[in-house]
Amino acid sequence: MKKRKNLLLLTEYFPVSEDAETTGGVEARVFDLVKGLSHSYKITVLCSRQAGQPKETTVFDARVLRPGPILPYSSKGFLVRRILTVLAILIKGLTLKPDIVEGCSFMMYWQAFLIGMLTGAKKCATWHETWIGEWIKNKGILTGIFGSIWERVSIKLPWDCIISISNSTKKRLLERRVTCKNITVIPNGFNYAHLEKISAKKTSTPSIVFLGRLTPQKDVGTLLHAVKEIAKKIADIQCHIVGGGPSEAEWKQLSEKLGIQKNVIFHGHQEKKADYLLKGKQCHIFVSPSLLEGFGIALLDAMAMGLPVVVSDIEPFKEVTRNGKGGFIFKQKDYKDLAKKAVILLTNKKVYAQKCSEAKELAATYDWQTIIKQYEKVYAKVLS
Repeated sequence: MKKRKNLLLLTEYFPVSEDAETTGGVEARVFDLVKGLSHSYKITVLCSRQAGQPKETTVFDARVLRPGPILPYSSKGFLVRRILTVLAILIKGLTLKPDIVEGCSFMMYWQAFLIGMLTGAKKCATWHETWIGEWIKNKGILTGIFGSIWERVSIKLPWDCIISISNSTKKRLLERRVTCKNITVIPNGFNYAHLEKISAKKTSTPSIVFLGRLTPQKDVGTLLHAVKEIAKKIADIQCHIVGGGPSEAEWKQLSEKLGIQKNVIFHGHQEKKADYLLKGKQCHIFVSPSLLEGFGIALLDAMAMGLPVVVSDIEPFKEVTRNGKGGFIFKQKDYKDLAKKAVILLTNKKVYAQKCSEAKELAATYDWQTIIKQYEKVYAKVLS
């Protein structure tokens, strides 16, 4: 039997069990990557530790280690704890003997490169999006300055390979003169068979679902304004906001200010992905007004469940939907355009059926079995 190579994955967050209690797109991708590659690689995951999480667990036969202090799940802040976590992961990684090490998110690039350089392992990094020139706008002054320096250096490191999750991200990397010439695009994926097993009865009234972290970049405020417009034509419209995050309180207040609190239901963070997907499958259409995405796993999940989509015109969404297949694209922040296209889907049965079929057909091309094969080819080439 061929000996499995040692694969070391560095990611900021990772679930504690196989129930997939993921909290974001990067975490979900790494979780599915571990699940798909555990049969062919001996995998170790190094990540941060949240309150209540043990320092070591086993997930899909992978060893998951959480050195360093407790780090709250947050999109910004806690800079000292993040730095201590970075150092702890670097120190722990140097005690391991990987054949290949991959930095799976922004905060893990430097450690992955240094571990590879000092242990002789091949050095890889996955870029979900690049924020060079946008860090302070997206994360505030302190975190933004730190993040900008971190990524500017990371992008110039001589990686053995870079994996980009979309062509639009690869294009942005090339525009910023990335040093590595070996860049492969491997999109996000999903477990199609798992989604097929989820049985859900549609809501009795027309419904919209948003799936994702509630952060400023998701721009749920535009969706809420659109709901007010939609309610003028569909009085019993329901909008289900599935996810938690720092902007949740702000958007609850906005729904009250707009007088649509009876039309909007905030479900909060879902610990298990099955619960998250169930709530999505119960609805009729998926909407994302996001201003910033590297890819959009929630969009892919929605299409796989057969939900027609209405999404903002950011490049990753246009790429994933191939310019609107499976739904409609609306102009960023234009809530009236969003509302108009949502109403078409919710009132025109012929268009709705066509977009449902398109969504499922397109989503099938992103099945994780296909994605895993692409990873295996990239790793084999790097290790050869």
